[in-house]
Amino acid sequence: MNYTENTEKYVGDSIASLNWLNILPSLQGKRVLLCNFEKNERRENFLYLQAATLQYVDFFSLEKDKKNIIFIQNNNDICIINVLNKKHFSISHFKKNLQILIELLRTEGLLILIIPSGFQKIKLKFFLKNMLRSYGLKNIKSYLCIPSFKEPYAIYYISNKSKLPFKLFSDQYVKNFSKIIKIEKLIKQIIKYLCVRFFPSVNCFSETIIISCRHNDHNININFDDSIKKISNDKYKKNQYYIDWLAKSFKYIGLFYGDNKKHELLAVCKKTFSGAHRSNCIKEEHDKLTLMSVYRNEFRSKKTEIPSPIYFESKDEKIISIETAIHGKSLENYKWKLTNQKENVNFFKNLDELVNIQIYFQNLLSNKHVKDFPKLSNKYFINTTQISHSDLDNLQRVDAYAGCVQHGDFTDVNIIYNTKDNLWGIIDWEWSASGFPFLFDLFHLFTSLEFRSNMNNNDSLFQHFYLSNKETFFENNFYSNYIQNVIKNYCNYFCLKIDHVFQFYLDFLLFHYNKYYHDFHEYNYAELYRKNILFSINNKNKFITYN
Repeated sequence: MNYTENTEKYVGDSIASLNWLNILPSLQGKRVLLCNFEKNERRENFLYLQAATLQYVDFFSLEKDKKNIIFIQNNNDICIINVLNKKHFSISHFKKNLQILIELLRTEGLLILIIPSGFQKIKLKFFLKNMLRSYGLKNIKSYLCIPSFKEPYAIYYISNKSKLPFKLFSDQYVKNFSKIIKIEKLIKQIIKYLCVRFFPSVNCFSETIIISCRHNDHNININFDDSIKKISNDKYKKNQYYIDWLAKSFKYIGLFYGDNKKHELLAVCKKTFSGAHRSNCIKEEHDKLTLMSVYRNEFRSKKTEIPSPIYFESKDEKIISIETAIHGKSLENYKWKLTNQKENVNFFKNLDELVNIQIYFQNLLSNKHVKDFPKLSNKYFINTTQISHSDLDNLQRVDAYAGCVQHGDFTDVNIIYNTKDNLWGIIDWEWSASGFPFLFDLFHLFTSLEFRSNMNNNDSLFQHFYLSNKETFFENNFYSNYIQNVIKNYCNYFCLKIDHVFQFYLDFLLFHYNKYYHDFHEYNYAELYRKNILFSINNKNKFITYN
């Protein structure tokens, strides 16, 4: 694949207010106080925090009178103050209520401030740090958010010991140069880059999180040295790696980078806590990778690589697994070339490889290991959409899926291409199971590429996804024609009737509706799939297999 990276992406709503999830210790059973959050953010934040199995979540406004604070419970473990909310944050309110907030925390509690970016905020950051110290708060640490601005998942501790965070910052700004058109924007981007490169400790262009606790002995960072020592590999010696932590609803993902010139990705760690939502999936994924490791050479012969399990531990409510890293870039970096007609032949050639890989491992795992994989719960195929339809209301239809093992999340972000070794890497096997509808993985792959014949950057994220689904499966174009041929070949290979494909597709949509609505409480995504279900039923005669 000779595609150059295109960084243009559709970005969802900001989740900057949840960044602290990336670097906190266990949230299980904790009491959290959210301060300065808008009312319309509260329900969304509460549901998100529920997934972390918190004991209690409360909300507090810096504008409240002291007499109303009696309704806030004491002994909170964590207090998050949203300084990003300029509408309700002021220095005077902060000064007046800081001592009260400290008193609402347990002795070993954490106080977290989320600070916005900008030159004008440098003085505010220093002021807030000094104020925290004057109130007896100790162990004050600052973290930077990598400047994707709208979705800053990655957070880095400000330290001179490792240059990796600032290398990533620099790389991010260099990528943005490709989108610069106006000269004034270019000058501004160069100034940003120079500041990040030479003055990282006073960085002005990324959100900052300041964390302080009342005692010096509170361990904020997650320590994996004990686990790393058990791995017999010199690359993982103490102080020779750097961990980039990401938070994904019910688990943490740690990317182990070598802290040297190459900054090579060494391994991937996944961590959660017993009792957390889907906490069993980490152990299950480790077992699946162990099972599939015997086919490693066979996978390689198919130009495919999957992670190999390195280490697993379940102790004191902590669940952790470490697996080998898959090198390369995700398909997400290449998919926008799909709209370029000149690249179509090469793109579909690579897409053919992925289709063949999916059919290969589905056939292998279904024939030899169907009993070794968990059975997908029927709850994902119960019609809870309030759209009555004969193709959705008869649950007996899912019995035919019982012997079909698929990846379950076969999307662009989980497919890695290594140009050096000409290998496809398939990661994130936590959803792999038996009981998926036929064609599920391929439907997932085709929709994740977000095909649009005419890209419109003014469309909202969900409108973009909705229109992409419509063009992919219900309109006549070069992409839908390609998919139509793939489906026919798939059905021939697995001896399936082409008339059943629409049912498979509806169940693909229904699975995602139930997953997002009931498992993750992400109602915007659930509504997107409900809307797609309704459109599909009303336009069944236009579905690609009926053309």
